[in-house]
Amino acid sequence: MMRIGVYFSPWGRSLSPTGVGRHAVEMTSALAAHPEVEASRFTTRGEYERNKNKLPAAIASLPVRLLPGGEKFSRWMLMGLPFWKVDDHATDLDWVYCTKEQPVATRRCKLAVNVHDALPFEGDVPGMPRRRSWRKRFKWNRILARVRNADLITTVSEFTKNRLVDLFGINEDRIAVIGNGVSDEYFRSPQSGDSEVLQRFGVEQQQYFLAVGSLTWRKGGDILLDAANQLKDRRLAMPILVTGRRHDADLLARYEAQRERDPSFPIRLLGYMADDVQRILMSNAVALVFPTRYEGFGIPALEAMAAETMVISSTTSAMPEVVGDAGMMFDPLTAESLVQCMRQAAEEKELRNQFIERGRLRVQDFRWSHCAERLVNAMRKLN
Repeated sequence: MMRIGVYFSPWGRSLSPTGVGRHAVEMTSALAAHPEVEASRFTTRGEYERNKNKLPAAIASLPVRLLPGGEKFSRWMLMGLPFWKVDDHATDLDWVYCTKEQPVATRRCKLAVNVHDALPFEGDVPGMPRRRSWRKRFKWNRILARVRNADLITTVSEFTKNRLVDLFGINEDRIAVIGNGVSDEYFRSPQSGDSEVLQRFGVEQQQYFLAVGSLTWRKGGDILLDAANQLKDRRLAMPILVTGRRHDADLLARYEAQRERDPSFPIRLLGYMADDVQRILMSNAVALVFPTRYEGFGIPALEAMAAETMVISSTTSAMPEVVGDAGMMFDPLTAESLVQCMRQAAEEKELRNQFIERGRLRVQDFRWSHCAERLVNAMRKLN
């Protein structure tokens, strides 16, 4: 039996998870269910008390390893001072698994750190302004130095693995690709009870597009705004619902100015959506529109496939690796290619159904239990 302690901070962030938080929640749950693993999680007393009745059941029921101090203080000490060791508070562990780039120090047990992407170290990504201060660069260089010292480095995609090798010369034999998965709840077809949610947002089944990830340069928000203008000019006025709350200020201002000039502008910003609502919006959309410029993985594409919704994705970074032939891919440098894909999705039902069927088959290979198994196998080789 392998004893693995999971480190992720703060656990409260997993109550409304994005991709990184989703990985923390689902991987911890999958490790807890693994027949050869005794899983536990690290937290501070204060955070434990705040979230013990809010976390998903599979995580809330895990044995807890309490760390001293408050959450921010504890994280700073474990990541910043070499004489603070996380396994001093759990002497029986074989491994500590950091689900994101939070390489804490260990004394006796082995350390595995998961890297989601290498974006903080990339050169200019086409179309995306660089806004990283010297403080952020300093922070990420310190994190990278600690990651290099881990016994095992894991990544969510071959793309991220290759970027670590190319950018930093890390031996690829030290990196294991464990991937991401899709939650079981996303495997659903449209249901009669969905109508109440659709009415709340003023849309009808198969009469809107869904975009996940806010209006940001990284997620291609500028391309989406351009595409919406072109679609309206061509009289395809189908709404484009955008979920997420962390918009880039300049793109949000551009959107608001557009809405002021033209109240019928098709993009609608919905803000953060709870998982149950997002699943309904996903499964009833014509297609998921994902014009991202840079992804370490891209979980929403898997969620759309599971929900039997067509995927329209950019051809950048990890997206070809995730989508394969199960989605319609476009060049993210121009809105014209996205507009063409959206028109085809809306007007050619047979083509849309072909992509939906391919996605339904492809997504079966992306399960969190598979990810946990790959992680355990990589650890086992180093024991």
